[in-house]
Amino acid sequence: MHTTPKKVFAAVAERSPVCERRKVLNDHECGGRLTFEHVWKYAGRQVNEPWAIITLCEWAHSLGPYMGTGGLDKRINEYLSRRHLLDLTPDEFDATRLKYPRLFDNWPAIIQF
Repeated sequence: MHTTPKKVFAAVAERSPVCERRKVLNDHECGGRLTFEHVWKYAGRQVNEPWAIITLCEWAHSLGPYMGTGGLDKRINEYLSRRHLLDLTPDEFDATRLKYPRLFDNWPAIIQF
């Protein structure tokens, strides 16, 4: 793991000050504090882009007292992360596709869940 710039965390926290899974899917009651989940790895490293990091409560992230009993589901987290790609401008999106081409192999599946 390497250090994520504070400005990236600040952008994510500003965008989503609540558990994104609860906000979008409303499938659980939040438990614990708010955490950041680096959803994607690319070339063996975490992707440190705001669209690739989501906010989750400890239960949805399976951290703290919920480790091993929480609701971590990487597939759901990937869906939540990919939704943020839709907020990019066309130029930002194209630059992201060029930077991380393997993450876009299944682009039509991004909006489906």
